[in-house]
Amino acid sequence: MTTGRSRKERLRAEGKVRRDTVQDRSLKSHTIQQKVLARPEVTSAKTILLYLSIRSEVTTDLLRDTWLADEGMQLVVPICRGPILTLFALNSMEELSRGSFGIPEPAPSLASLPERQVNPEALDVMIMPGLVFDPQGNRIGYGKGHFDRLLEQARPDVFKIGLAFEDQIVPHLEPESHDIPLDLILTEKSSYE
Repeated sequence: MTTGRSRKERLRAEGKVRRDTVQDRSLKSHTIQQKVLARPEVTSAKTILLYLSIRSEVTTDLLRDTWLADEGMQLVVPICRGPILTLFALNSMEELSRGSFGIPEPAPSLASLPERQVNPEALDVMIMPGLVFDPQGNRIGYGKGHFDRLLEQARPDVFKIGLAFEDQIVPHLEPESHDIPLDLILTEKSSYE
């Protein structure tokens, strides 16, 4: 008998393999980012949380650079400090270096400045990665629960977006009682809302 945890671990492993073997990754990432930039929920937002892509994730460089250049937009990036993600108001790429898990992060001295920390309730939009998604807005992440805990702290009306390659979409995931579904999943081929 397969337990929920072992099924999730199997899906996680399969999702990582599918994501790692995506062809034309750069072109597909660009298409996905263009879709994000066209969304009215995004164009009207003032404060956006964006993951900074690593490894085989959907690249977020275009989004990052666009929003850093937009004076009317506050770009917020997550910082992994133990089991909790803290949020940092990013003003330029020069503020970043490689941190936990190889993820670009600000230096601890800069990240600890109170004026640069962001409360999750201030977010209008959250953009997050994952390994597996379904059309109903469910996601499986890396298994640490970082974004799950962050979603619990955000306002109920925050617009939640997952970025994925079409190969990462499965017909149905079994969400757990604490899982909060996303409002939108964007792939190079589809928009799941």
